[in-house]
Amino acid sequence: MRLCIKIDEDFRNLNFATVLTNYAVEIRYPGDFYIPDIEEACEAYEMALKVKDFVINKMQNILD
Repeated sequence: MRLCIKIDEDFRNLNFATVLTNYAVEIRYPGDFYIPDIEEACEAYEMALKVKDFVINKMQNILD
């Protein structure tokens, strides 16, 4: 995110998504395995969709 912000300040709008990093890191390493409840999983999923849509829109703007 820091690298993207250096290129495009609009990425600051995704600061809410930094919590997604924990899901990516925690699952990769052995030890205590965290399983979020359904509400937390849905919130993370919605955040991921917003990030995906944001990035796709940025890419489309570049290609247009």
